[in-house]
Parts: sequence; structure tokens; C-alpha cells
Amino acid sequence: MEKNFESKLRLQQKQEQQGPVQRSGSITFRAPLESFTIDDFELGKMYGVGSYSKVVRAKKKDTGTVYALKIMDKNFITKENKISYVKLEKDCS
Repeated sequence: MEKNFESKLRLQQKQEQQGPVQRSGSITFRAPLESFTIDDFELGKMYGVGSYSKVVRAKKKDTGTVYALKIMDKNFITKENKISYVKLEKDCS
């Protein structure tokens, strides 16, 4: 896993140096650019649990839009030095 992560990290850094990647026909999921708090959502069913996060169904109270919300444990991430993994996951999604 470490070798795979390091190769993805190198690839990501190389792409950042070359400029933005243009993709045709691919689907990209990005977090909304608005600022939200946990109080803006009604949390529902839990979809999955990982070592430092869980994914839950979240319905935005004002619009009714349904999202998959990933909740991460910041203390675990910093203690176990997983910051680069989280950043890579954020940038690749």
C-alpha cells in the first residue's frame, strides 16, 4: 500500500507542475464551495466505517439535498501521521 501511495503522490505532484488536467467524458465529484456546519444537516444511515472515518447519509435541512458525508477523526489523523493520505484523497476526488 505504501508503494502505491507514494507512486500516486509522485504522479499528483507531476500533474500539479504541468498545470490543470483536462478530462473528457469523466465524472468528477467535488464538495460544494459553500461553507457548511454539521448543524446544517440531518444525519441518517451510516454507509461505512474506516480506520479514521465514517460515511453517513446527510440531508441538508434547508434544501433537502442528500449527500454522502465523510466524518474524519482529526486526532487520529494527526497522531498516526495520515495527513498526506487525507490530502491525497481530497485532491483526487
